[in-house]
Amino acid sequence: MQPNYQPIDANSHRQHGRKQSSGYAFAQGDAFAPLLMAELSHAIVHYPLVFRPIESGRFQLVALLGLHAGENLFVDAKGQWRSAYIPSHFRAYPFRLLQVQADDKQLIMLGFDHNSGLYRESPDLLQQEERFFDDQGQPQPWMQQVSNFLVESAKNQRITQIAVEALAAAKVLVPWELPKADAKDGGPLQDGLYCVSNAAMKTLPGSVLEILRDTQALDLAYAQLFSMQRLAALRNLERQRDQQKTNAPLPTGLGVRNGNVPLPGGLDGLLGASTQTDSIDLEWLKNYK
Repeated sequence: MQPNYQPIDANSHRQHGRKQSSGYAFAQGDAFAPLLMAELSHAIVHYPLVFRPIESGRFQLVALLGLHAGENLFVDAKGQWRSAYIPSHFRAYPFRLLQVQADDKQLIMLGFDHNSGLYRESPDLLQQEERFFDDQGQPQPWMQQVSNFLVESAKNQRITQIAVEALAAAKVLVPWELPKADAKDGGPLQDGLYCVSNAAMKTLPGSVLEILRDTQALDLAYAQLFSMQRLAALRNLERQRDQQKTNAPLPTGLGVRNGNVPLPGGLDGLLGASTQTDSIDLEWLKNYK
């Protein structure tokens, strides 16, 4: 089912609320997770990172969650996440920021997915449901926390995209195919993916490397290269899933943890402050040969 995000405001939804999500079943069909620069140090320990083409010839940084389209090997049959780190893209669900047109103005508002099954017009506190706002129309502390998390994520997304675009402009992103050894009866392997060319990185002149350094693209390039060793974890997760389907005994030493990491109480270490600015001009780099 496609999500249906609707804005929340204190006037219309003061008595409304939510039931807390008990897992990540909503992400079972997501083979990718958009990533932020702020979470690279966490993500490269658990996921292969790749780039996906998006509109207008641009690219998006993502974590690879499955070998085949429409599969997420990190969500088990009970909807629990099978890794110690959950990408920030999923942790604020069913909330997201929305652009809303109001009185000839573009507003940024907090939205809720009404197709999540978690929206409550009359939340029952005895069933661990909770209101969005208090009686004075002020957001509950947990809701303010979600809003702050999404705002900081949006800020870091701009930083992330600048770094990705710098790599694309430097012409170091090349098509990448999953190893044929990963082919199974589950369907064709993911395609249309890109990675950083280590060989191309080694031939870049110092002037280009300075731009990549100043946009944090140099950090991103080597994080992506180092993350590719996590392909083995994807194969292990697929093997583990197949063995569970057949009730076969599971091998030990797969390095997979069950875990459900809650929304962090603060943003330190994940979406902390950055010295990155938006003033770096990439136009000349696009003409680099």
